[in-house]
Amino acid sequence: MLKRIRRAVAAILSFSLMFLCCGCWDMTDSMDRIIVVGIGVDTTTTEGLYDFTFQFLYPKASAWELNATSFKFVNTTVKARSLSLAQRELLKNFDASTTFEQLRTVVIGRDMSKENFEKVIEELFKENSTRKKSLAVVSDEKAKDLILNNDIEMDSCIRISEIITQYMVRGDGVLPSFNIQQLYIALENNLDFFLLNLSDYSTDNFSANGDVLSETDTSHDDEKALFITGLSYFKGGKLYGMLGNTELEIARLISGKQSDGYMSFDNYNNVICYAITKSNCRRYITFKDGLPYFHMYITLDCDIIDSQLKYETDTEFKKMEALIIQNLTDNINSLINYSQENSCPELLAFQSEMRQAHAKWFDDHPDYWANQYKDAAVECSIECTVNTFSYTA
Repeated sequence: MLKRIRRAVAAILSFSLMFLCCGCWDMTDSMDRIIVVGIGVDTTTTEGLYDFTFQFLYPKASAWELNATSFKFVNTTVKARSLSLAQRELLKNFDASTTFEQLRTVVIGRDMSKENFEKVIEELFKENSTRKKSLAVVSDEKAKDLILNNDIEMDSCIRISEIITQYMVRGDGVLPSFNIQQLYIALENNLDFFLLNLSDYSTDNFSANGDVLSETDTSHDDEKALFITGLSYFKGGKLYGMLGNTELEIARLISGKQSDGYMSFDNYNNVICYAITKSNCRRYITFKDGLPYFHMYITLDCDIIDSQLKYETDTEFKKMEALIIQNLTDNINSLINYSQENSCPELLAFQSEMRQAHAKWFDDHPDYWANQYKDAAVECSIECTVNTFSYTA
């Protein structure tokens, strides 16, 4: 009898536990979640207080449909001293929980990159809820403006991550650090790194030297396009300098991570645009008196795209050819000087070349790049072929 009672009690407990443990008692409905896809961080006039701009999907407010092709993105800016406090401020306006599992992009405002870059990255990395693979970019203006000004499709943070991803597919080039985890590791180890600069302009302001990677209907002049405008160069976590779009294109060509590109320049108020259709850069390192001597041999094929100068005769074409070759030479020499003045050999892929070709010397001279590279001898030979492409008189 006692055994039957024990069995009955055990059965009742088992059934009770089954219903209690297997049910979704603590479930959060997906409709009650704020799905953050982007964060922008800017400074404010109050020290230690920041503007956090969240771009997110809120299914309950977006009339969520499983078969929908597009959703309504919501943008909200709150002031707070940390990301966790900003998250609390955000939730005051919504009866929901927050998830960062779909966080695609972190946009850092220009002022923020100058003042508190390390603090932002450290906080984002150490915040347990933040997705560590989120991509980072520096805005040429306020991060808030870059996010809010692209409200045609209301998905600027996703478009920014696509631009960065496309850039990486083309070749990571001189950009070793993109996501929050990589940036945190770089900061912890006091490494130099680059981040893309992004801005938006009306499509009617597009010129050949703009690296447009977003798909935009150019028939509407009021539409926005996202442009890569250059690089922010960080040394030891501090913003050290910036490269423009032309310098970025040249760096990628020299580093071998890109074989084509677009350039434009002004010759006495006459704008000349040309495309680099093929490029090759060979690097050699020899040693004299125990010190490295750097050689670069660059060959380029160029097509003239547009010009306000006529080049219908052989004489006019020769003049145009000379102007383009001189422009390329000046740009390359300018980048070489920048690389040496700022102790940044990786802009020219010299550090990688040294590590591969002369590993022992590289390991035995860890301080060379910081102390002696700026005075190194760099020889550069350029061979350029210029072709006509689509000129209309």
